[in-house]
Amino acid sequence: MDIRFKNIEICPICASGDLKFLMRGKDMDSLRLQYLIVQCPQCLACITNPQPHPDDIWQLYSERSSPDFVPSSKGATFLRQYFFRRYIDKILRNVTGDRLKVLDYGCGDGLLSLLLSQHSRCEYVTASDFHLEAPHYVSQSEGGVSYMSNNEFINSDARYDVILCRQVLEHVHDPVACLRLLRNHMNDTARIFVEVPNFQSVWRSIFGSNWSMLYLPRHLFHYSSSSLRGVLRRAGFVVEKIQLGHFPGMKTSIYHFFGRHSLSPGVLAVLLFPLQLLLDCICRRSSVIAAYARIPDKQGSSYPAVE
Repeated sequence: MDIRFKNIEICPICASGDLKFLMRGKDMDSLRLQYLIVQCPQCLACITNPQPHPDDIWQLYSERSSPDFVPSSKGATFLRQYFFRRYIDKILRNVTGDRLKVLDYGCGDGLLSLLLSQHSRCEYVTASDFHLEAPHYVSQSEGGVSYMSNNEFINSDARYDVILCRQVLEHVHDPVACLRLLRNHMNDTARIFVEVPNFQSVWRSIFGSNWSMLYLPRHLFHYSSSSLRGVLRRAGFVVEKIQLGHFPGMKTSIYHFFGRHSLSPGVLAVLLFPLQLLLDCICRRSSVIAAYARIPDKQGSSYPAVE
């Protein structure tokens, strides 16, 4: 792949130029130390430097060969379905109403979209990603999920009651603009659920540059609770609460530690997940953080975020 890279000298979120070095990170493919992660002291954003050029970054995903898109084995898919169904129930407990219109933005392999379409409260489910063709599970949904490429979504006038932006915001060059785009597609009483890797995770402390959820150079930003809250507020959202969450990345981090690749989560990743959950709960520095947010009411009132 012939990908151009751009050095980051000014924070893409707040335009501060006083970026501080934090650490070096490994490329997911070559496992070489060739990227820096720097932090903006103003908005606390942690930024991959250099970053793939916006016109070229699609090449990293064009063949759908990364863990975001590769279908899992039957055993791993069964376990993923179990955890995803619990995940969906948890999200919908924070949303009122039935016959919901739901958007899964950045749908990856589409399994979450498929399971959303099977939930009794979800009447209409749209999956979106930047590819022109629907991913594996969406194409097998027999019409239960509508698919729109990102360009189609940008030009659509559809509005939703629930938007899931799961493991997406770290991939985009301008997270505030991305969130504003999603805001323009929300009903007045809608909720958005944003999940990102937790840069303050105990697993980064353990594995360092081998931590799988650094995912360089595909992850352009690395979030803490404070910086995630900050980009949501800059995009015009009221942050209702931020919670800790979990993602099975332990197996891939171990593989990286021994200089090996792991393209698919697989059964081993799921089997190691209980151990990861235990340490997440003990340390209170889990692998992901999740924010629930809404559009301000018409009077412009807001409420303090809840940890």
